[in-house]
Amino acid sequence: MSNVYVTSDLHLGHRRILELYQWRPFAQMGNIEAHDNKLIELWNSTVSKHDKVYILGDFSLRSASENRKILEHLNGHKYLCPGNHDSSLKGLSNYFEKVELIMVVNFKKEIYPFLQSDMEFVLCHYPLAEWAGMHHGVFHLHGHCHGQCETQDPRRIDVGIDSTKSIFISLEEVSTYFNLT
Repeated sequence: MSNVYVTSDLHLGHRRILELYQWRPFAQMGNIEAHDNKLIELWNSTVSKHDKVYILGDFSLRSASENRKILEHLNGHKYLCPGNHDSSLKGLSNYFEKVELIMVVNFKKEIYPFLQSDMEFVLCHYPLAEWAGMHHGVFHLHGHCHGQCETQDPRRIDVGIDSTKSIFISLEEVSTYFNLT
């Protein structure tokens, strides 16, 4: 069984992010190069080449050529829901298993035995007010808010690193959050 991780709002190459969100992991490093190198190091020490990583936007503000080099060296099968700071990723879709603004994913209990039952999630960079199946056990994972969502919904979670204080949240952690294990 491969592991599944979700992340959002890494903001690689975004110099102002360290000033805007001083509570984010590694902001105290003071420079964007050290910040980015630490995130990349943590990515590769956590994610194996067989794991799945769902990136819910605002991955990087670096140039396309810099992003190509980064993506070539990151472990795992990557899926992208682009955010408002991902324009330099447009020509790099071949580095992702799938690129969609809104992605619906299903996880089967037979593959992930820690789940109580099969689970379905709607993934998007932006928090949605409503989504298909929200009243029937479908949960929503998003980023964008940096831990400062104006409205809360117990069926939705901000998985951005400023909210979770971690580069990743695992499928098992998500299922625990929603009391699904």
